[in-house]
Amino acid sequence: MMEFKIYAVGSNPFLAQEIRDAVRLIVGPDIPVSTCLGGDIINCLDGILYVCNQSQYVRLKPYIPDDKIIVLNLMPTSHFYVQVASIPAGSDVYVFNNKSPYIETLIESCKSMGITNINFIPLPYSEMPEKDVSRMLRKARFIIGVDYLLNENVLLSEKYIRFLRYDTVRIGARRVGAVSSACELVTKINRFLFQQVTGKLARFVDLLEGIDDTQSLFDLYQKLNDLSKGLEELSGKSSSIEKSMINQIAPKTLFQPTDQEDNLTRD
Repeated sequence: MMEFKIYAVGSNPFLAQEIRDAVRLIVGPDIPVSTCLGGDIINCLDGILYVCNQSQYVRLKPYIPDDKIIVLNLMPTSHFYVQVASIPAGSDVYVFNNKSPYIETLIESCKSMGITNINFIPLPYSEMPEKDVSRMLRKARFIIGVDYLLNENVLLSEKYIRFLRYDTVRIGARRVGAVSSACELVTKINRFLFQQVTGKLARFVDLLEGIDDTQSLFDLYQKLNDLSKGLEELSGKSSSIEKSMINQIAPKTLFQPTDQEDNLTRD
């Protein structure tokens, strides 16, 4: 029987980790999710599902059937927009990311939330000479972007931290899966599990037909009764889709403010 394995695929370890965390927020901590780099997909062909962003879909397509790929639409939580909206009007806000396309997406997302009174300045660090990146970082009072890139992984790494002002405020966007992505993910997982469970049940019925010992059948009867009670309890729990909707407002891990956010509140 096929092993139950879901892969979160990213262009680098940080983005793969972010996708894995987003998937776990949807499906819960008990379902196993492994990470894989897009460039290493040839060594990760044993999965039942592959969750990635749009840029990695092209890399997966030659190796993975379309029905096993889910393009996860990651969205910042409302917590991020509240923090950005608190920046004083007229401020220059540097949008830090490795590539320009997502910077444009994030800026448009902020504007769609009514945040139009600040000056967004793109800072695509992997597309620029280091001298230009360092020059811009030295000027930056406010920096926003994906939280995985604004910590020790990139911005606070030895490469860039020396360029930052002492009073720089960083506002990282914790991204979670959109409800539409959550629906697709849960539907495909359920379909796979349904096929596996019904297949096992069919084989189990075949096995029962060959048992003629009363005591063995009675033991099975008791175990099935216990199992049915467990299934009834599970049916009363909130769905993964409901959890995804709540996560877009604010995952539990977001209720702890960062030092930078405290600084912003005091300004």
